[in-house]
Amino acid sequence: MVFSRKTMEENMRRRTILSIVAVIIPFAVFGFYIPHRGYYRPSFALGQALFNPTDEVALTQLHELADAENATIHKVTRRLEIYMVSWEPSIDREAYETAARTGDIATVKTLQEQGELEVHRMVELIKNSGLVIWAQPNSYRYIAYTPNDPYFPDDGDHTPSSGPDQFDKAMIHCPEAWDIQKGSESIILAILDSGVDVDHPDLTANIWVNPGEDADGDGEVGDWDDVNGLDNDGNGYIDDLYGYDFVGGVTGEEMTPPDQEDWNPDIHYYGDDGWGEPD
Repeated sequence: MVFSRKTMEENMRRRTILSIVAVIIPFAVFGFYIPHRGYYRPSFALGQALFNPTDEVALTQLHELADAENATIHKVTRRLEIYMVSWEPSIDREAYETAARTGDIATVKTLQEQGELEVHRMVELIKNSGLVIWAQPNSYRYIAYTPNDPYFPDDGDHTPSSGPDQFDKAMIHCPEAWDIQKGSESIILAILDSGVDVDHPDLTANIWVNPGEDADGDGEVGDWDDVNGLDNDGNGYIDDLYGYDFVGGVTGEEMTPPDQEDWNPDIHYYGDDGWGEPD
């Protein structure tokens, strides 16, 4: 099959438009939508619709149409002719915000669906005007990964007698982070406040060591012969025998020398069920 240069350019332009719309969608959101606990996810933003006018004359007429609907129009891309019409949804803003914050999914869903009817109406109104090439809701895009851990969802009962629901993971947006990186056994992370005794009987045979920093080649990483001020393994970090101090010091203070204060924080431990208590 042979494609002409014009056909290829048109296909490339379509791909560019779709890519830009996909980028616009996550950032142009309903003004008072608040991420909430639970797993109801609206399909698209309220009070917004995207469209591509046929020409400048049509755009002028669309502004008049929007004025009649108490809505406004603004361009959302610099080079492509993609516009957004926006208006204040008629749903109860305060009730929506309260339900979203408290995890009242049923109320959020009811109000969201009421607002979506307005969006569908506006999209059809714009389409039927004959002044646009296309019009559509401003859709959300979500990650596809959700753990199958039965304790992961939040049932709203946070009393000691309830199950150990890991609602905290949803509150800090772990699912969004997991879409980027779900972790790896090759990544080793330790958070230390006052140092660590690497020769402690419980640690000496278990703590991670960097064999690449065994400068003298005696098979024992961490002896004084290995502390030579050089990046022996070429990973960009000097003398990272047991890891590397990426922070050190105290906020507002110099990074070196290391801070000598011992803040004596509580030690928190977590079990397999996700519960944790201070020691």
